[in-house]
Formats: sequence, structure tokens, C-alpha cells
Amino acid sequence: MKKLSEEEKKLLHAKASLELNRLEKIYSDRDVKARADAFKDKFQICEAVYKTLLAEHQYRKTGKLPQRMKLDMRQVPHVLTFAGYGIEKDLQEKLFGGEKKKGTRSAKMLRDMLTHSMDERAIQELNERNEELHNDMDNFLKAFKQNQ
Repeated sequence: MKKLSEEEKKLLHAKASLELNRLEKIYSDRDVKARADAFKDKFQICEAVYKTLLAEHQYRKTGKLPQRMKLDMRQVPHVLTFAGYGIEKDLQEKLFGGEKKKGTRSAKMLRDMLTHSMDERAIQELNERNEELHNDMDNFLKAFKQNQ
């Protein structure tokens, strides 16, 4: 790999400094941070519950537990059907799908944007869709509470 020149290093340092300032400003807004944290926490619960089913599905399929389980929308309907859950395909897509279009991003895509870059567009979309996203996650989790 070609080494950076001193000028390129300065430009890169300035870019990193701007990103740090941007992130510190976002994270200093308690409302934004609280909203993002609440959303990501609830999504993490949805993902963990799903991965419980995925682990059993993969064990039955391969005879061993996977070292790493990836949330893949192509598997979600099969895993939920295998486990006996009749969760609507539309809700599955809203939570775990690959939709990246603004206003219709899946919860997973939005979570990724918030986690990996705290993207301004993701923050805005979360503000606009917060209630809808939480309702979708609550509806998903409700299916598991009913079987206690």
C-alpha cells in the first residue's frame, strides 16, 4: 500500500476531526441518544429472540451449532415456520428485510445506520417513524409472549 504524504495525512486528520465533532454533537443531544438507544435496544431483543430459533434450526439442519449466526432475511420465514410462528411476511420484512429506501427502511437497516455511522438521515427517519418502528417490534415480540 502506498504511504500517505504529509499533506494527505493532514487532510485525513482533518476529516477524522470533523467526524469526531459531528458525532460528539449528535451524542450530546440527550433526546436523540435516548431515542436511538431505545430503538437499538428493542431491536437487539428482537434479534436475540430470533437467533434462539435460528440456532435450533441450524442445529437440526447441520447437526452442529453455528459459531456465528447472521440475520439473513432469506432464512427468516423458514426459521419462523420451522419454529411454528405465524408471523406475517410483511412484518418480517419490516424488521429484518433489506429495504434501504428512506421512509421504508427496515428496522435492521436503520439500526445498522445508527450503529455504524450515526447517519443524519437515519436519525431523521427514526424521529419520523419511531412509534411505527416500536409498534412493529412490539408486534413481533408479542408472538413470543403469547406462547409462555
